[in-house]
Amino acid sequence: MASNGTSVAEGDKANQEDRLSALPDDILIHILDRLKTHDAVRTSVLSRRWRHLPGVLSKIILHVGSFKPKDGSMLAKDDLRIRSNISVIEATQSILAHKSQRKINFLSVGFYLREESISIAHSINDAMANREIVSTKFMILPEKHGIQRMEDYKIICGKRFMSFSYACPRAFGCLKQLILTCVRLGNSDFTDVLSTCKKLEYLQLISCDFQPSVLQMEHPTLIKMELVVCTFESVDLKSLPKLRTLIVDTWMGLEEIYPLSFGYVPQLSTLKLTYKGTTRDKNIKLSEFLGNAAIGALHLDFECGRIWIQPEHPKLLAPVLRNLQIASLTCIHEECNLTWIFFLLEAAPLLETMHIKMWDHECKTSEDEELYQKEGTFIASMRKNIMHKNWRKDSRKVVCTVDDVCKPIFITNIIDTRKNIELQPFENICSYFVPIFNYVMQTSPKIAMQISPKTDLIPTSVEL
Repeated sequence: MASNGTSVAEGDKANQEDRLSALPDDILIHILDRLKTHDAVRTSVLSRRWRHLPGVLSKIILHVGSFKPKDGSMLAKDDLRIRSNISVIEATQSILAHKSQRKINFLSVGFYLREESISIAHSINDAMANREIVSTKFMILPEKHGIQRMEDYKIICGKRFMSFSYACPRAFGCLKQLILTCVRLGNSDFTDVLSTCKKLEYLQLISCDFQPSVLQMEHPTLIKMELVVCTFESVDLKSLPKLRTLIVDTWMGLEEIYPLSFGYVPQLSTLKLTYKGTTRDKNIKLSEFLGNAAIGALHLDFECGRIWIQPEHPKLLAPVLRNLQIASLTCIHEECNLTWIFFLLEAAPLLETMHIKMWDHECKTSEDEELYQKEGTFIASMRKNIMHKNWRKDSRKVVCTVDDVCKPIFITNIIDTRKNIELQPFENICSYFVPIFNYVMQTSPKIAMQISPKTDLIPTSVEL
């Protein structure tokens, strides 16, 4: 009886699988498109009827992190990366080898920069001879991390990457997104890559070195670019007509030259700069630095270092801040004088939101103390009363978001100098925050208050 029951159950399961397999390819493809590509490949292995379907998916995403072997925990890191990389290569070759005429809307491959990885680019090259691939993304990762003689390794990776781009121009020609990590390239090499990637819209460079160190940037379609801990003296944004967002995290920091040079960037709207300044760095005058760029969102992260923005007269800043609507100033050392911030408020006629975050008071270190003992004179010398008469008369409403370490004197100053200021704290408030606003309540009683379950007193708006 038990065997008969088992046979019936197995038969019902087989019938269900047969009914699913009987569906048209379009429906089955629609089902697989909802899965991650790695899962779709694994699913297709279970049935002969499904085996050809991964090759006709419209969206293919293959990342080396999804192809870890089952016994990966027992392998050395180098062996694990090698086997994972080989699995990605084999999956890419298998999927793209299908002789389908269906269009691939998006193909994303993340792999380690090893010699055998060139097979991925060759597979894409061959596939594009028979079918259209609308958009491609490469995430190219370093095989090694934290090794000695890292500079030599970057040179090897740079040569390997350039050989890939030269050998497979068709694959790189359809790239819309490129994430490249840990290579050293010459300026002419990088120019060649950009000219090959004709459709490129997003570029992220992580821990990349460039020689010579003034990096020339020209590209007709690039929309967003991120430079993260890259080595260069300066980046010359010579002609990027569609660039909207630029993010630069850490640069060399030279006394003689600005890290960026803004040429033809008519659509640049968002600029985010992260840098821990020192006494050796050149102060940045935004009126000179931004040039013809008129950005709408400016994000500055000082990483608890020296303030590297030089206050300027509003008349000088007005042309470059004429479109500024959002200003974010974060990781300002808690010992820093904040009155220099007023020059931004005054020079930006369209400013709607200002976000201010001091360095977390719990993260203060002896090194920070030493830095600010040395730089106290510089900070104290910054202009404190730079506002002109129109500031007090301005009727615009500005939302100013402050954190729990902002000084009471700064909060009261900003309230006393402007009407229509809405003062908002961060959501995650600690007990350190309450005494500050208690102080503000005593000195500025016109602040409208509300009770919050997180703290006893939180100001929400100012009506003066």
